[in-house]
Amino acid sequence: MSQHQWYYRTDCTQDDAKVGPFNEREFLQQIEAGSIAPDVFVLSPTRSKHVWYRLKQVPALMRVRERGLTQREEIIEAEPVSEVFEAELVEPTMEQALQAITSKMPQTPVAEAQASPQPDLVIPEQFSEAIAHLARSINAPTLSINQRTVYALTARSLNRYRRSSFGGAFLLVIILGLTILAGFVGGLVALSVVYGPVRLVFGYCPNLLLYLGCIAIITGSVWIRLRRHSNTVELSQVKKRTDHFRLGRLHRVLRWERTTVVGASIGALFGAQTAALFYSSNHLGLSFDGNFVSCLMISLDNVCHGIFLDSFELWKLSVSDVDYHHTFVSATMFLIFRIMFDVFFVLVFFHYVQRSRMSQLFDRFPADRLLDPTALVNWIGSITKDDETRWHDRFTDEIIFLGIVRAYIQGDFELVRQLSHQFPQVEVDDSIREMFVDSGGNVIFESAE
Repeated sequence: MSQHQWYYRTDCTQDDAKVGPFNEREFLQQIEAGSIAPDVFVLSPTRSKHVWYRLKQVPALMRVRERGLTQREEIIEAEPVSEVFEAELVEPTMEQALQAITSKMPQTPVAEAQASPQPDLVIPEQFSEAIAHLARSINAPTLSINQRTVYALTARSLNRYRRSSFGGAFLLVIILGLTILAGFVGGLVALSVVYGPVRLVFGYCPNLLLYLGCIAIITGSVWIRLRRHSNTVELSQVKKRTDHFRLGRLHRVLRWERTTVVGASIGALFGAQTAALFYSSNHLGLSFDGNFVSCLMISLDNVCHGIFLDSFELWKLSVSDVDYHHTFVSATMFLIFRIMFDVFFVLVFFHYVQRSRMSQLFDRFPADRLLDPTALVNWIGSITKDDETRWHDRFTDEIIFLGIVRAYIQGDFELVRQLSHQFPQVEVDDSIREMFVDSGGNVIFESAE
């Protein structure tokens, strides 16, 4: 029996995950039979001096594996050429993407036992101090500068999203209240700048001008909400230096920008209706003798009638004590504003539900271990298999990009090439693709063009 013993395992971070010992003859038989994949870690106390290596990093063992593969190919009937061409023409599905990202990657990157930070490593000046510090501090000396930079950008980006995911309904109420107030002041001031001088000069403000101003506010609010947003994964700068990734649609969900925009739109509409009531010579046809406060309360009453789905109408509730009766014109204007209030409040609720679901991704995020690439790549691997949030159904580009990042940090350059070829439609900015280079300096995250 051979005096050399061997062990293997797929996870290089958990000591209890190793399998063995095997004597050298048995171990070589398993490799020749194809039972041990090239990405599996192997160790021999005598051969490798207690250091874990991937099987593909040991030329002698890979020759044994290739010999067995050649022998098996000689007895297996070749696949028909027609089936090969048919398989190449089939467009990959989302399930195939998840399988490629989760099953083809080992669980951890290659890391030596005596890893240590490299404070003297030179990071390009285009990156922020935070990125440079994080790239130098990680305990993985086998990683190149580009791998460290990609890791640092990814870790910093995800940590920003994790912090933004905190805060539930209470924080939503605070942010929404402040933005509505800001929008109200902005809308009221904007229309007052137009209506005020006209009223001072002519003694009244023509209703046509009021209607045009309200239509402008409504149109602007709708345009801001419907304008096309960039879904591309791109670099984001802080103080003119690259600081993190902006992950397309996932960025808009996890950050508060959408809620603030909708809140400001609600406030602007509220301010526009109040201004129209106040500056109109006959208060849009309503028969009441009111001041600014009365106009404000009537507008607020209209908001409540809208967002509470006419429950105010059914139960005869009102926040205003002014007795007024609608004309055709005032009823039409109030209905338009009421519909807009309803639409924007529904959007607020939709954004909150979507954001709450996506925040669950960060329940297991290793925020306290950002200097450990292993923790980050394992977390990315876990969320690609997350079936509760089903986030990969909508954020396809983002999950594939994170899968490519994971493969690149682990040093699996061939898998990066495969994924970039298999999913050329992924929207990633070219400046990011150029960061993914192999040991020879060749770009491996190729674009569709």
